Amino acid sequence: GDSLSKRMRRLAPVRSGSGLAGNAQQRGVLASGDKHLAVGCRVSLIWRLGKESCKGKLTSFSPQSGKFTVKFDDGRTEALLLERQRFLWHSPRACSAGYRPVLHSLMQQLGAEGVGPLPRVGEDGRVVPETAG
Repeated sequence: GDSLSKRMRRLAPVRSGSGLAGNAQQRGVLASGDKHLAVGCRVSLIWRLGKESCKGKLTSFSPQSGKFTVKFDDGRTEALLLERQRFLWHSPRACSAGYRPVLHSLMQQLGAEGVGPLPRVGEDGRVVPETAG
């Protein structure tokens, strides 16, 4: 069968310096030694011009290859360079649920779509909503 990563390479644009979110190296990605911090995060890989996605969990990171292993909810597993994929990060909403500013920064630097500026976290560990003003 056709593996997910092969379909995604064929159907999704690969990031480049002028592409979707810019080249991850130009955005100052944390050292490979820090990327392991993303293990355990939930993500959705996006393909077919944003009309299809597949949710999964980052289960490991290989410093040698720079690839994350993603175990998808349907049971499949793929090793992928996240910097070259279109993906969303399913961020926990509070520190007690696993939110950490370092994860936010890492996902932003890896190129996760929709990850904005680092939010403020209140004393209770919850993300403080933006206020219009």
